[in-house]
Amino acid sequence: MSCYRKNFGKYITDKSSVISILSEVKLLLILSGFLNLKK
Repeated sequence: MSCYRKNFGKYITDKSSVISILSEVKLLLILSGFLNLKK
């Protein structure tokens, strides 16, 4: 059970890290687009 929980936690953290990376990329794209609009 503990092994299963550990693997599940690892999966959750991997997924959340991927989501956070995607959101960071999205933020960068939005910021660059905003800066391009301001020019």
